[in-house]
Amino acid sequence: MGLKDYNRRLTSTSLDSKKTQEVNKNNKIKFILIGVIIVLIIVVGFLLIKKRSEKTVTKNTADIQSILLKNSHSILPTLPALPVKPWSYMSMLDSESVVVHVVKQYDLPSQPFLMQCGAYQTVGQAEYRKAMLALLGYSSQIRTTMWRDGLWYRVILGPYSYRRLGGQARAEMHRRGVEGCAVWQWTS
Repeated sequence: MGLKDYNRRLTSTSLDSKKTQEVNKNNKIKFILIGVIIVLIIVVGFLLIKKRSEKTVTKNTADIQSILLKNSHSILPTLPALPVKPWSYMSMLDSESVVVHVVKQYDLPSQPFLMQCGAYQTVGQAEYRKAMLALLGYSSQIRTTMWRDGLWYRVILGPYSYRRLGGQARAEMHRRGVEGCAVWQWTS
């Protein structure tokens, strides 16, 4: 095999690419000009059609109105006058009374709700979570619970009288970046 001259090959392709770039640039300019001309032709045609249709509409309506005015007595029968209905709702409002049915308030649940924001196996982890909540403005407590595999330290907030109130507080904490909280029924 013969030796290849890579330098010469690169210069010839770079010249070819410059030529194709110029051709592509010229083609782009041609397409843009053709597009602009087509858009102008469409706009001018639309305006001409609109102007012509407005002239015919006004001419036709003027002709119809003049015919109707000349022959109105012979073409159209006389219609009776519209009846006048007096509005009666104003007098009804003075004499009527409004009855409002009060919905019975729900009784408070037997046990209030609490929000648990973590359960940890060491006191240090629970204290850290309590401190993070305190920096955000929430007062929390640490409760110890005996579970299958040992002693757990739960970080809780509350009590809340309704589950909905606890859910609202949980949503607010979620917006502020506190994750992993859940609302539970209060147990001692």
